[in-house]
Amino acid sequence: MPDSTDTNEEEIELIAQTPIRHDGKDVAEGELFTVKNERQAVALTGCGAACHPEDIDADDDAESEAKAKEEAANDPEKRKAAIIEAIALLEPGNKEQFTNDGKPDARELSDLLGWTVSAQERDAIWEEVNPADNNNGGNE
Repeated sequence: MPDSTDTNEEEIELIAQTPIRHDGKDVAEGELFTVKNERQAVALTGCGAACHPEDIDADDDAESEAKAKEEAANDPEKRKAAIIEAIALLEPGNKEQFTNDGKPDARELSDLLGWTVSAQERDAIWEEVNPADNNNGGNE
């Protein structure tokens, strides 16, 4: 008995995760190709031979974000800029985000940035962005 799902379903685009042979054609890794139905898509994605294009986009976004974090952590100017941006995200007066002397908590900054910000590094940047508070220890 013929399987009606082969003709009634829409074709689905996939991306080869490894070189494969599909419908008599060689498909290179990373190449977009079309399968005839959901059953074929499930079989190819389930074994890791292919994935949906949106899965690649999500992976690329995560990789780009991780790469940007790594660059910021390793480049002194980008690192400083990232710490300044993280300080701007904190709520002034929030005792969980600031130390008793009014400085941003280095642990909070580290959590936001995904890499360790030392208290010494925080202090140096805090002096630059908030010089008025440094004369009185952050308390007025």
